Amino acid sequence: MANTITVTRRVDKTVKMRLLQLLLKPFRPRLATARKKSFPGSPQLAAPRAVRKRCNVTERQVNDIWIYDLTPRSTNKSDDGSPSPSKRRIYYFSGGGWQQPPSGGHWKVLAELTNRLSDTTITIVSYPLAPKCPASVTMPLLRTLYDSLMKESESQGEHVVFMGDSSGGNIILCLVAWALQSPEARAPSALMCICPTTDLRHLDERIVDVAKKDPIFTAQSIEGTANAWVGGDKDRKEWGLSDARVSPALASFEELKRRNVKIHGVIGTWDVLSVEAIAFRDRCSAQGIEGEWLEWEGQMHCFPLVFPYGFKESTESVDWIVRTLGQ
Repeated sequence: MANTITVTRRVDKTVKMRLLQLLLKPFRPRLATARKKSFPGSPQLAAPRAVRKRCNVTERQVNDIWIYDLTPRSTNKSDDGSPSPSKRRIYYFSGGGWQQPPSGGHWKVLAELTNRLSDTTITIVSYPLAPKCPASVTMPLLRTLYDSLMKESESQGEHVVFMGDSSGGNIILCLVAWALQSPEARAPSALMCICPTTDLRHLDERIVDVAKKDPIFTAQSIEGTANAWVGGDKDRKEWGLSDARVSPALASFEELKRRNVKIHGVIGTWDVLSVEAIAFRDRCSAQGIEGEWLEWEGQMHCFPLVFPYGFKESTESVDWIVRTLGQ
């Protein structure tokens, strides 16, 4: 079968990005360490003031999970004063090693996407965090939430995209693959993964070589976050590292192919997670799943999220995401 995923490869790198990576590297792996302790349940969030200036932010709960709807300030209003219905809904799951809520960078990038993607509402899902809420607790809650959100979007006539970065990318891949095992589950039109974690076992020997270049992660740090997500019992059969509900590399994506769900992605090759992400992408392509991927040589983990600081690579990766999702 011919490959069905189109890969755009970039090799350029600005001096400004090189300097940033040099400045960051001495601080690893502290950059990947959770800064706040988690607590049971969905964290309630506060949108940054700069984001509230650009977007309408509506807070609500669905199945006891806090979610935040972002629409442009310029959105047309209905007769009752509420924003007019969108044609597209993006459900976003942020990264942070499954242990941190969305950062200011997440909010600002999503505000940018909200204002550039026409007829689109972006919804941030504040999922329960490890270690208080490991995968065995959080994923079943998200599975129930998935059905509620998809039913809501269907009633509003929205095309749905699930999007996430890092551990959030892991969650959307696992969640959609798991949900679509049920024939009655509704399918999104696409997934967009930014530097996703695709295999929690981290068995690929090439990770050690990439770790020498990675300015954020070490091989040990990604093992630590993976173990936190599975509750510290990595070898158990249920919700361990080898469970397909936490490691997309082990999941079946046949239903995504059958239902024409596209899988898009962005990766930088100076990210220890890129080795497994590329293998995952190639497997999807070989199976006939369609999608667009941006692979940028020498870029670090989640480089699109430094967009607010004016890095060329980040700006152009966000441009690529807008074009891809806008198709």
